[in-house]
Amino acid sequence: MVDSDAERYDAELDVDYAPPTGELVELLRANLTRWLDYVRAGPSLWELRTKADDIMATIQAATGIPGAEHLAIELALAVDGQFGRLNLGRAWYPRLMSLYGPAVDRMGTLDQSRLFQCLMRHYLHQGDLLRANQVINALLDIAELNPDVQVQEAMLGAASVAASLAQSDDSIVLAEQLLTLAQLTGDRPLMAKTFAVLCQFYANRIDAPRTFEHGQMLFCTGAALNDDRYAVNGLHYMAIAFQLANEPRRAFPYLERALARASRSGDATQLDYLWHTWGSCYYLLGEYEAAEYYLSRGVSVLAGRGTYYATALYMLGLSQMHQDKLAQAIESLTRALDVWAQHKRPFDQLYARHALSDVYWRQGRIAEAVELAESVLAEAETMEHSRRDLLLEALRRDLDKYRAALPDQPKSRSI
Repeated sequence: MVDSDAERYDAELDVDYAPPTGELVELLRANLTRWLDYVRAGPSLWELRTKADDIMATIQAATGIPGAEHLAIELALAVDGQFGRLNLGRAWYPRLMSLYGPAVDRMGTLDQSRLFQCLMRHYLHQGDLLRANQVINALLDIAELNPDVQVQEAMLGAASVAASLAQSDDSIVLAEQLLTLAQLTGDRPLMAKTFAVLCQFYANRIDAPRTFEHGQMLFCTGAALNDDRYAVNGLHYMAIAFQLANEPRRAFPYLERALARASRSGDATQLDYLWHTWGSCYYLLGEYEAAEYYLSRGVSVLAGRGTYYATALYMLGLSQMHQDKLAQAIESLTRALDVWAQHKRPFDQLYARHALSDVYWRQGRIAEAVELAESVLAEAETMEHSRRDLLLEALRRDLDKYRAALPDQPKSRSI
């Protein structure tokens, strides 16, 4: 039986007036333009947070409305960086993806490149290097077709991915090219972004002096721009440099200054990363209870952020292991292993498996510890990675320790 029109009628949809399509488009464009002017005026992060829902709703309303989508993408690019700093990724990402279909189906390469820049930043922020790399390649392809598309952001993204993987010198080559361009053109924001990539590169190479040096340059550039985003990042990398140099107490003053500036500006993302570094420094000091406290905070706020989340889980597992919380350590390390596997980070997985072998040794599961450590060692020896030699040294040292704990084998009796 087919419902009658009366049965299907929804009285709640009654309105006195519905604007014609052309008028609706003009209303949306006016609203988008108003928000663009507001964002370009440079509101504080604290103020922007109170307006974020309305801005997202305006962008969402423009989706699928030809004539308004161009401005929607322009506004998305204008607010994207700030929304990332406010940790609004969960709410923001669906809005970005709602623009993906219109951008690809009926918009020009310039608008596509703007949307792809937003998606690239999101994936980098989430620690999803695989998707970030796909978007970067799409951006570079667009730049080949349209000379008006700026490639600096794509090159920065490519350099950041390469620095995170720490498998080659690709990132430093790209970063040095961008730094030369920034110096020639006097582009200080580009200079700051490039110093951040160089900090990341040297930190992943465990090069403490150069991490500190470029952290200083990043801080000074941020201070000259009066931009806390770069200043806080520079202070954080200076703290990381002392962590890498195994001088964690010297890191704390820089962390405290970074915390103060990030708290004052409302930069939630920077605060999230600080907890992890704080916990790692307490771990190096052997203060495992304090380390667990800060690393637990890091795990909580970095949940869902790919490799960043996995690293926080790994360090949390180590701090739990040294407190003989072995069941909890296994849970944290196994979760880290799963996240690294999901993001196709085979070398990082070796760290978690090595730590698990140490937990087994502490539990008295000596044969399992030896077997796992031997398999990790065999895999590590076949991999190319900037940190491979350090890992091999630690593995061989620990494997000798595990083997020494094996029960004596029964001696054969002569006949």
